[in-house]
Amino acid sequence: NLGSMLTPMGNPQNLFLYARYNFDIIAFFKVTWIPTCLAVALLAVFLMRQQDRQLKVSLTSVNVERGWGLIVLNLLFLLCVVTVFHWFDHWLLLMITVTVMLVLDRGLFRQIDYSLLFTFAGFFIFIGNLTQFDFLNIIRDSFFGSATGTYFSAIAVSQFISNVPAAMLLAAFSQQREALLLGVNVGGLGTLIASMASVISYKLFAEAYPAQVRHYLLMFLYYNVIGLFLLVPAVYFLMLY
Repeated sequence: NLGSMLTPMGNPQNLFLYARYNFDIIAFFKVTWIPTCLAVALLAVFLMRQQDRQLKVSLTSVNVERGWGLIVLNLLFLLCVVTVFHWFDHWLLLMITVTVMLVLDRGLFRQIDYSLLFTFAGFFIFIGNLTQFDFLNIIRDSFFGSATGTYFSAIAVSQFISNVPAAMLLAAFSQQREALLLGVNVGGLGTLIASMASVISYKLFAEAYPAQVRHYLLMFLYYNVIGLFLLVPAVYFLMLY
């Protein structure tokens, strides 16, 4: 979570907010570079407190087919990056990507998590309907009009519904784009559900080491709660106060 907050494509909530508020890349990095440096420093302190020990990692060999297909995929990846930076039309990119993958490997379309896509689409519709209620607009005008309110709301909401849905929800009510971007990134710390990446990593660990799940959760909460209490005020006073 902390290591991926720097770039627009590093986190899903970053990518959404980058597009939602039409950030340019320089303005985006101005918001994220200081929290990233703080996060790296915090991670370094945590690592230096650990005892040095040998880690054994075994990786299965991967055979990558070389040739024109690999070249095309790399060019497509670069085109995706260029599109993120607003230098290429995203609808045109979508058509090119679908066409290329239909030619190269159409079987990949059966592996897409369509339920997740429909969930996000439904969430956009739900948020659009919420904005029609007058009492929520009153809350928006009185509370989400400030950077402080948006920042701490993003952190709090992330603890219960995860930071990606929190970004989508609060973006409909707040124009404080820097505060929201900071809040949902820092808000990835804390509870297990605060970030979908944390849930995924927990599931992977639980499958590999079921006997150590309780220890994992205790260590997870220990470091995440410490990180949350250290980074929340530090980011606020350096970036928003």
